[in-house]
Amino acid sequence: MNAKVLLIEDSKFLRIATERALLKAGFQVVAAADGEGGLKAANESLPDIILLDMMLPKISGLDVLKALKANSATVHIPVIVLT
Repeated sequence: MNAKVLLIEDSKFLRIATERALLKAGFQVVAAADGEGGLKAANESLPDIILLDMMLPKISGLDVLKALKANSATVHIPVIVLT
C-alpha cells in the first residue's frame, strides 16, 4: 500500500508540481489550497504524512499545525513544514 500524503499549499503552481512529483513517486495525494481545507482533509483522509505550507489563507500554517497536534485523531501524523 502506498503512503498517503496530504499537501496543504496555496500556490497553485507549487501544489500541482508537488502533487505530480509525489504521484510519480508512487504516493497517494490529497491536496488542499488553504488552512481550512487542509484541516478538513486531514480529519477526513487521515494521511500518513502532511506537507504544510506556513503562509496560507484563512487559517495560517502555524494555526493548522497547532490544531493538528491538539486533535487526538491527527496528533500522531508527522508534519513537514514548507515555506
